[in-house]
Amino acid sequence: MLKQLAGMGMFGEKAADLELTTEPHRLRKPIRIVDNGRAIELGLGRQVLRLYPAFGLGFGDDPGHKDWILVDPDQYFSGVAGFLRLKPGEAAIVGRGDELQDSIFRFHKSVAKRHVALKNDNGLVVAVPLDDEASTGISCIEDPDEYRRLGAHRLHRLKRLRKIFGGSIKMLSKGEV
Repeated sequence: MLKQLAGMGMFGEKAADLELTTEPHRLRKPIRIVDNGRAIELGLGRQVLRLYPAFGLGFGDDPGHKDWILVDPDQYFSGVAGFLRLKPGEAAIVGRGDELQDSIFRFHKSVAKRHVALKNDNGLVVAVPLDDEASTGISCIEDPDEYRRLGAHRLHRLKRLRKIFGGSIKMLSKGEV
């Protein structure tokens, strides 16, 4: 699912830097989103996905972020749901053509098989439209409650894991991981 796509020429075209606002921007050419630490909303056809900066849970993690997490907000906060993580240097083609993504996001038929390519360029998101017929909107989310909701949700799931395993969960060393 995650691939090193830079060699495919997809990210070879110079991406224009763009500072997002809450107003949707129609994605027509490659852009690099100027990092503002805010979540990003992607409108893929009639479906909405969100990219969240992956901040640590406060257990000695670096307060900055480099990873991004792609979720369907309608599913992610309501039960068991998957997500796609983009680490620095990783890229993904998002669309119905990827069977695993389709099972995670349950794409609407308005989402193209190869809708948009996303790359984590050392913490900055590069987005490249892949289908001229497909509509792609992109904007940022200003709502601070959205971040609290995400953090609380992650912490709740961690506590549930502790309960399932019947005790404390300790951090593994980088070598063990």
